[in-house]
Amino acid sequence: DELDKLIEAFNKMSNSLSLSQRKTQSALDSLRQAKQELEIRVRQRTSDLSEVNSKLSQEVAERLVAQKALQEAATIDPLTRLFNRRVVQERLDLEVARHGRQNTPFTLIIVDLHHFKMINDTHGHDAGDSILVETGVRMKGIIRGQDTLARWGGEEFMILLPDTGSAGGREVAEKVRARIVDTAYYFAGKEIRVTASFGVAQYKGDLEGTITVADQALYQAKNLGRNRVVLADAES
Repeated sequence: DELDKLIEAFNKMSNSLSLSQRKTQSALDSLRQAKQELEIRVRQRTSDLSEVNSKLSQEVAERLVAQKALQEAATIDPLTRLFNRRVVQERLDLEVARHGRQNTPFTLIIVDLHHFKMINDTHGHDAGDSILVETGVRMKGIIRGQDTLARWGGEEFMILLPDTGSAGGREVAEKVRARIVDTAYYFAGKEIRVTASFGVAQYKGDLEGTITVADQALYQAKNLGRNRVVLADAES
């Protein structure tokens, strides 16, 4: 009887152990399946995040390009790639403020190319555009890095010369004038001669007045025969 009881107990233990092993194996199988499913979901999620990150990076890049294009449109003349009137006006205001603080001089030069309508009519607007671009390149090659060159409008340009008096402005204008007149322009194999007039004025406390007298000096240069530099009278 004791042996039977012992055998019966052993059988129960064996059955219980076998059941436990099956449960353990089942749990391990479930865990393995859950792990595999989790790995699949992680890979899918990683792929999704990578795609989203790529799209975000592309969108950021596109927005930066668009922002740069908008900034250029607001500050750069699309033809000559020089600063536009808005930029030079802002820099003029800054120079006025600096003059008020430190009494530093600055001078303006207004440049006008002669007979530009005739150039367009004779050689075509593409030739006129080419001359405007080339003129900008020539002037940039003469002025300093701290100076501002802008397309003032049409065939007119403005040069802002910080820390420069009227004599220095006249000297720069003469260099630019010589650079324009002494070297021919070429378009479609044709030589085109260009001249320009220059009005120079040093700031004397009234920005609009300085621009006005520089413009008056420019027209005086035209009336005197063109292709010359006129320095605005300090008292006018």
